[in-house]
Amino acid sequence: MDKIPQNTDAERGIIGLTLLEKRIPQKARDLATTDFHSETWRSAWSAFLELEMDGKDIDPLSAHEVLKRNGSQIGITELTQTTVGMIHVNESVFVDKIKETATRRYLMRELSRLVEEVAEGKVTVSSLQTKLSEMETKVSVKGSFTPLSEILEKEVLPALDDLSHGITHRISTGFGVIDSVIGGGLSPSDVMVVAARTGGGKSAFVLQLAVNIAKQNIPVAFVSGEMSDKENALRLISQASKTVNLNSATHIYADEHEYLKKWVEALKHLPIYFDSKTSDLKSLTNSLRRLMQSVGVKVLVIDYLQLFKLDKLSKQQRTERIAEVSQEVKRMAMEFGVAVIEVVQFNREGAKSAKATMYDLDGSAQLEKDASLIFIIDREENSQAVELRIVKGRNVGSCGIKGIFRDMHLTFEFE
Repeated sequence: MDKIPQNTDAERGIIGLTLLEKRIPQKARDLATTDFHSETWRSAWSAFLELEMDGKDIDPLSAHEVLKRNGSQIGITELTQTTVGMIHVNESVFVDKIKETATRRYLMRELSRLVEEVAEGKVTVSSLQTKLSEMETKVSVKGSFTPLSEILEKEVLPALDDLSHGITHRISTGFGVIDSVIGGGLSPSDVMVVAARTGGGKSAFVLQLAVNIAKQNIPVAFVSGEMSDKENALRLISQASKTVNLNSATHIYADEHEYLKKWVEALKHLPIYFDSKTSDLKSLTNSLRRLMQSVGVKVLVIDYLQLFKLDKLSKQQRTERIAEVSQEVKRMAMEFGVAVIEVVQFNREGAKSAKATMYDLDGSAQLEKDASLIFIIDREENSQAVELRIVKGRNVGSCGIKGIFRDMHLTFEFE
């Protein structure tokens, strides 16, 4: 158990082959940064994904520039040396070896976690069998395919029946104009990214979305890495009452006090569950699973993604950490069937840009790949005018929605 499965030669080989071809080989396009064990080649692959997404040739100089910007120490010479002896090599050999060792590492991590849970008395024999079956499904190629007849019978026909009765499983954002643009609302397993420059109101926006969704009696889990539960609750009261930002208030009058207490009572029924203590996805996954079993959570809000890591002991470099966290969040959305709304930050260039794009997101290559929707909030300086730009969406092209951000009580209104 102490020996971690890895194949450095295969990882180095696919790096060299990519540099020779100046693009990611076709059979390697499914490789994620987390499939690489070596931190060096993880960083390189992350840089390659970014260059590929930008439509640029993948050469040592371009890759080095991206790596340097991301804080990596990998030099041009180290990259160039990977191409030695790589002529007429079949990429499938490298890809298969990388995936095989990545699968073994996954099994080791999951089995280690199960051992801990068994030792702590958290797992029964029946639940252990279920967990092992789930693991088998995830790593089994044969078990991952479902016959069309079964999909049509068990999923498509019920969906058609629902539609014939006007039943939709989409989750309204509470903003009619947004719902109409994105096809009726959020779908289960969607990952929606929300970005804005500092002070642009992204945290206030996702909190408002959470409240709008909870008002439909849909349970929402809200994980915050920046604000305490109390601060988020005060912000929620500010938004609902449309009075003042209570987190910056130093005094309220007696009539305001009574008015706000009424709002406290009115909002107690909302099924929103806050967590400001969890900062790693391993703990979050366990908490979310328990919350789903107890209250049936349908939406998860993460504010914000770059503050999270895979587990409490994770020490990856920032770029690799963001990529792995993004992939794990996408996996959680698919596994649990929850819609995820995640706040993300821009990188240094994007934070300075007057019109940032999704390629300016911190960890953009993997985030763009994992997201179903990407929203960017543009707020004019010293103005309440905002534009919500939808720069990625399965059911919609790029578009913008004009609105107003009432910064006094932290609420958005859209035309």
